[in-house]
Amino acid sequence: MQKIRELLAKDQSQIKLFKDGKITQFDLLQSSKEITKEFLELINNRFPYKNLVPEDIYKGAITLSLHLDLENLQHIFDSYIKNASSQEIDSNHKAIFIDKIRVLSGKPQLYGTQFKFGKNMEVKLLPVEDEKNLDKRRKEAGLVPLNEYLNLIER
Repeated sequence: MQKIRELLAKDQSQIKLFKDGKITQFDLLQSSKEITKEFLELINNRFPYKNLVPEDIYKGAITLSLHLDLENLQHIFDSYIKNASSQEIDSNHKAIFIDKIRVLSGKPQLYGTQFKFGKNMEVKLLPVEDEKNLDKRRKEAGLVPLNEYLNLIER
């Protein structure tokens, strides 16, 4: 599972290079395809659940999963995340998967975990279903209240 550490480091490095203007979007996409292929081969039939591996490996696998395209993200969710116990997957990570899948599918998110930055780097929450009950759902999923989350992101 050391390979997950290496893939995550490569993933984060490529994202930084792209943000710094040192590689093109094409280069980033090519790198992402390679990372995706290696990651999916690595976890084939054995997701690194939090009760089985060191925390950094588990969190690395979560991060790499969330960087996948919709088809592969949905596959990981359906195969490993959706029915996993709280000993295997943190409930807040399940919520992030659900929101990411919904957003990539063109649907409003349920937990308010997905956002984008505006022109002046202000945080813009992507559309949310039933905003009135958002903090209730966030609490049930082990997430902090929305205003606290947005303040953390803005910092």
